[in-house]
Amino acid sequence: MRAKNIYGFGSFSTELVVTPSDVPGKASIPTTANSGTDVVVTWTAPNAHSSTIDAYEVLFKESDGTFSTELTSCDAGTAPITAAMTCSVPMATLITLTSLTVDSVIQVKVRAHNANGWGDYSELNVGGAKIETVPG
Repeated sequence: MRAKNIYGFGSFSTELVVTPSDVPGKASIPTTANSGTDVVVTWTAPNAHSSTIDAYEVLFKESDGTFSTELTSCDAGTAPITAAMTCSVPMATLITLTSLTVDSVIQVKVRAHNANGWGDYSELNVGGAKIETVPG
């Protein structure tokens, strides 16, 4: 860009390079799987929209329909879990957190964060890991 007045044109300004970016896209449906006495939650990265994803939020559906985070084993705001896009939560923890009964599907939703904010939550998984208990 340069300006002009009655004496002519001025020199060009320095070049500005801009990369448009936005919040991350909607995450795909996460998967859950029983693994020994743990439940493994896995998800894939959504479109980052030109801004690196720096965190995820993983929410577990409770028996009353509300959602909770489990930040001891599944704090998806931490670098190792954000990079791996997976976490493993003890079954006993999920039983306490969700108040679900035996054979109930453990439902999870995920969303991603970048410098522009939070993207939309994924849909809930409809299958996968179920609440199990140790035999008496």
